[in-house]
Amino acid sequence: MKRILFVSSLSSLLALSSAAFAEQMAYAPTLEGGMTASVGTFYAVPGSDVGPYAEIYDTANPNPPGNIPVTSVFNNTEYDWGFEASLGYVFENTANGIELSYRGLNADSNDSVAILTEDGTRLLPPGADERLFRSPLLNEANNELKNEFNAVDLMLSQFLDIGDYVQMRFLAGISYVEIEQNSDSTYTSEIVESFSMTQNNNSEFKGFGPRVGADGRYDFGQGFGIVAGASLAYFLGDVDSNTNTTENIAGNLMTLAEATDDLDNHAVLNLRGNIGIDYVYYFGDEESTLGIELGYLADYYDEAINEVTTHTEIGTGGGFITTTRSESELLDASYSGPYLLLKGVF
Repeated sequence: MKRILFVSSLSSLLALSSAAFAEQMAYAPTLEGGMTASVGTFYAVPGSDVGPYAEIYDTANPNPPGNIPVTSVFNNTEYDWGFEASLGYVFENTANGIELSYRGLNADSNDSVAILTEDGTRLLPPGADERLFRSPLLNEANNELKNEFNAVDLMLSQFLDIGDYVQMRFLAGISYVEIEQNSDSTYTSEIVESFSMTQNNNSEFKGFGPRVGADGRYDFGQGFGIVAGASLAYFLGDVDSNTNTTENIAGNLMTLAEATDDLDNHAVLNLRGNIGIDYVYYFGDEESTLGIELGYLADYYDEAINEVTTHTEIGTGGGFITTTRSESELLDASYSGPYLLLKGVF
């Protein structure tokens, strides 16, 4: 039992050269039955692309024309703390186990931009027709970008020892994931304080799917080792996404543009990996261990976010606002950064 020292909750694959195993024997060990557990944190940055939250026009400059934005303002995602944990059981006198693991992150990022209203520039939500405002009313925009990520894995495992220094674990099971991105923007005016606008963009994916992977540890002796690896999952689920732009004049709300785009049976491919070093302490009975691990992880989800945008213009009658079209773009999501993990076998 003392040799179960792999990275819990980070399906991984030990990358060592084949020459290292040239004269080693690989075999399935007979393990003592017992519990495995881990708890840790990671400091990751959401890596999804996101559209601008404000566009600035220069109506005094004919090149480009006044109805073409000269600047698009983006909110860059920031690092935040996440949480992960696992609980498993190794079946007695076998080389098999089962493990339930969780990983989650909730990251917020805030940004703002302001312009001068006297120099011919105008600030609007993305996609709005500049002709909607014939005087520079809006001069400040504030944006809050939220990224939430939750993943649960239930995995069956097969252990394999390679010589005296390497232990690997092959995994197969089922995974569930939730990936959500919300962008909330507010636009205000210092000229007319009773006038403001808001724009909200939301996307949420929920899916189930199979996961396969392997992880391992190379023991350097004296309790020190290296861990590394990867896993692959294929999720099938639904993406619910929407956007809306509203105008507030003295407390009277009016919707200028709105659109939804729901994708059913949408497929998302996930690649997950990590590399790290650890130290493991063996208790006197040599059947229980306690370890600490430090490393770097990456979690990538292909086309998991659907960003919907609208484009508005003045209607042909001159006085009505018409939503001419809406567009959607599938974006990748990723979460990467350093992690710290406490793990044990009991």
